[in-house]
Amino acid sequence: MADRPPSRADGRGSFSVVTYNVRCGRNAGLESALRAMAATEVDLGIFTETKITDGVYTRYSSGYNVTATNAVSASQGGIALFWRDNELYEIEEVAPRGPNVLTFELVTGQIQYFVVGAYIPPSDLGTTLTHIHQAWLECPRGCQPLLLGDLNANLLNPRDEREDPIAEQVDAMDLKIPTGSFGEPTISRL
Repeated sequence: MADRPPSRADGRGSFSVVTYNVRCGRNAGLESALRAMAATEVDLGIFTETKITDGVYTRYSSGYNVTATNAVSASQGGIALFWRDNELYEIEEVAPRGPNVLTFELVTGQIQYFVVGAYIPPSDLGTTLTHIHQAWLECPRGCQPLLLGDLNANLLNPRDEREDPIAEQVDAMDLKIPTGSFGEPTISRL
């Protein structure tokens, strides 16, 4: 049984997680991005700038499940979670939290993560940050919170009045960055 694949229960193995700006998920944009994820062997991730409206998008392609939010318009914003089945993790409780924010629980071995996926458009003046904050406060007990996405801000050295509250919010979240595989409890400070 030495060549038995790693399992989620015993905490062995690894998988890849990405954030990727697709620029547009309409008109086969999602399908194209999913083919690229399959070619690079990505397991799960967040697409930003999907620009999906009215719930019209591919739910499954290239071996991936997809759940997306409805962007405010066809010209800006939107976010999608994509994942493929894997014995090392499960995706649970996927929920949109606004046009540019969604949450889900990522269960790996004995560790459960509450993931907030977010995209803050450059023109956003705080609405998305409010959705991120509200989602962050709803992290279930026993879950480790993670933030994935594109905040369009320099968090270490905010450049303007728009970036200041974003950096302050992220600092208040006391974010941790996994430094190994998601199964390892090794965490470093941002």
